[in-house]
Amino acid sequence: MSDLCAERVAIVTGGARGLGREHCLMLAKHGAKVVVNDIGAELDGAAGDVSVAQQGVNEIKAAGGDACVNGDDVSSWDGAKRMVEQAVDTYGKLDVVVSNAGILRDRMLTNMSEDEWEAELRVHLKGTIAPARHAAA
Repeated sequence: MSDLCAERVAIVTGGARGLGREHCLMLAKHGAKVVVNDIGAELDGAAGDVSVAQQGVNEIKAAGGDACVNGDDVSSWDGAKRMVEQAVDTYGKLDVVVSNAGILRDRMLTNMSEDEWEAELRVHLKGTIAPARHAAA
């Protein structure tokens, strides 16, 4: 491990799989304490299990890093607030928010339902703004 991010505290939304997982592992490898935020949803947004995020936390800890799981929904104003509060309560501060959470559906404008569109907006837009707002405050 290097100390490039030593003493830094980072939240990574959508941190259990894919790029989010890699963000978490890399930040931890360079010394950051990481809050792995993920509701455990599948790529299409279907309900899931936060144990996937726990696997990433376990991997970080096994490598000598420090991390914790947060299962709050980034598209919820209150959930984003709890996520930021958890980082500060657990590690004493927050330095970085990586807004990585997203939904991937095999849809185009012509075959997307209104509910699917609204879910995309919630996760991709509100899921970026809500954590940033609470982190900035």
